[in-house]
Amino acid sequence: MADRRNHLIFISYRGSDQNWATELVYARMTEAFGADAVFKAGNALRAGEEFPPVLRKEAASCPVMLACIGPGWLTATAPDGSRRLDSPDDWVREEIAISLQTGHHVLPLLIGNRTEAAVPEPDLMPEPIRALVHRQAVWLAPGGGLDATIPKLVDRLAELVPELARRRRDRSAAPPSSDSSRHHGSQSVAGTTAGSIAQVKDVKGNVRASRRSSSKAAGRPALPTTAGVDPGGGQSVIDSNISGGVTQIAGVGGDVDIDV
Repeated sequence: MADRRNHLIFISYRGSDQNWATELVYARMTEAFGADAVFKAGNALRAGEEFPPVLRKEAASCPVMLACIGPGWLTATAPDGSRRLDSPDDWVREEIAISLQTGHHVLPLLIGNRTEAAVPEPDLMPEPIRALVHRQAVWLAPGGGLDATIPKLVDRLAELVPELARRRRDRSAAPPSSDSSRHHGSQSVAGTTAGSIAQVKDVKGNVRASRRSSSKAAGRPALPTTAGVDPGGGQSVIDSNISGGVTQIAGVGGDVDIDV
């Protein structure tokens, strides 16, 4: 098995507890710092991989741990009815204990409204992770407040870890990706073009191209083409009489049928 690169942010979570928030946090952290900076077991572990050594290594090496605590985090039970946190074999407990013992930045992320999630009382926490209750927490409540909370969290992490700040600067300075050109609604384009369709890329959906008739333009046979694209979230139709040909369609997230 190939060696892993060390990540910088470890997301600790219970899969049964407010999973929408952990997925959101993972998406926003990777957007800000890059996918190779963020470790989340459900996204990073490979099929068939032995996970105990990976979890322990990542918890010990990541300078930041985001401990996601939802309403069911403290009271989650095992099949025998015992509280998971009371077991030394509970992976959430072990991950946090390793990070605390290593002296990393451990940030409790309280998932839900203030009446739903709170920092646990010290006497309700097992001793190896009791220090977690003394770390300043961040609330992530569903709704519009997330648009302000998540950027503040990103700012805070960049302050704590210089490498995260550098990565954020580098990603901000990078030219816009082709993602910005993707369609997110209904759009149509019609016209006549002398030349070729040299490239159509980053399209999500099905692409259909078919010959309807032919003509002469600039001494070359025309390729009247209709292309219908369903980019996921809307429809885009391109209807053009083109003197030339379709030379490349790339980066298409779906089926491509060409009949010319």
